[in-house]
Amino acid sequence: SRDSSPVVLRRRVCEVNPRQVMQVIGSHNFIAVAYPNSLACYKLGEFSEWRPIFTTRLDYSVDLMAFHSRVPVSGPNSKEVLIAVSCGSQIHLWNVSDQSEVANFDLEVTVETLLFIASGLVALSQTGIIGVWNTMTQTWKVQQVQPITSYDIAGCMLIIGCGDGCIYCVDMAKFPLRMKDNDLLVSKLYCDPERNKGISITAISVYLTPKQCVGQQCGEWIEIASWNQQRHGQDHLPAS
Repeated sequence: SRDSSPVVLRRRVCEVNPRQVMQVIGSHNFIAVAYPNSLACYKLGEFSEWRPIFTTRLDYSVDLMAFHSRVPVSGPNSKEVLIAVSCGSQIHLWNVSDQSEVANFDLEVTVETLLFIASGLVALSQTGIIGVWNTMTQTWKVQQVQPITSYDIAGCMLIIGCGDGCIYCVDMAKFPLRMKDNDLLVSKLYCDPERNKGISITAISVYLTPKQCVGQQCGEWIEIASWNQQRHGQDHLPAS
């Protein structure tokens, strides 16, 4: 007679090597490495060996990483090392120097760019969402602009090209806030004269010149070469 017992289908489980390197990012003599289930930081020693100085377990996969090392004001002989990772809309930040988790943030949309600028962590989404965490004030701010089509960095400034044909700026050193609602101030630097025709700033290349005086205006000047689908131009904009 035919055997009526249920047939058990065995699914082959693909084991992931926990030491498989998924991503690597570096800053000065430090590197951060993302593994399938953990995150580690290594420092280059005196004899050219990589010495582990930080590790933490992860229950999620890392999409993006940002790494930053700087000399803190209180300790010129040491460095403060920060590691940030994103998974979807979630951002996790650690201070390697004191082995602590600093904070967790939610951009509410998928993080597509993650980087440190000056004393701040920046998260960008092409939908037009900007998230900024300031290391000095320990504050996290999220601001909505037009869809982001390009960006560049000029010193301590984040320059953003948007789908409305305009270029915006965030000064990461001053970390300005709006008077009306204490939210992040995003300044408009330039608008394409043909922006009403649906022109987007699809690429930006920025050069920050040394301090100089032109006429009665003194200070640093930003030279921005912007490119869009129908025309391109070059502008010189004063920066305080």
